[in-house]
Amino acid sequence: MQFPGRDKWATKLFAQKEELVKTVRTAVYAAREYFSFIRAKEGTGSLSKDDQLKLQESKTAVQEQTNNIRVARYHFDQVVSEGVRAAAEWKRTVNK
Repeated sequence: MQFPGRDKWATKLFAQKEELVKTVRTAVYAAREYFSFIRAKEGTGSLSKDDQLKLQESKTAVQEQTNNIRVARYHFDQVVSEGVRAAAEWKRTVNK
């Protein structure tokens, strides 16, 4: 549906989608690193202090990236809502 400002909104939506995709990719990379580390250390017995620290840092990175996904998704949803509101408002105005 075309509405005034749609092109500007579509550009904003595309940029926010790209940001969301970038955030998800970063999270996937962090998760791969975390699970690769776990697989590499499986069956080695107890972890050294250094390995324990690396494991905790890796786990924290995954948690941070998960939170970043939530934030990026929220911002994406906000932009979608802006477009839905603008289109609905325009439709009401046109149909009067």
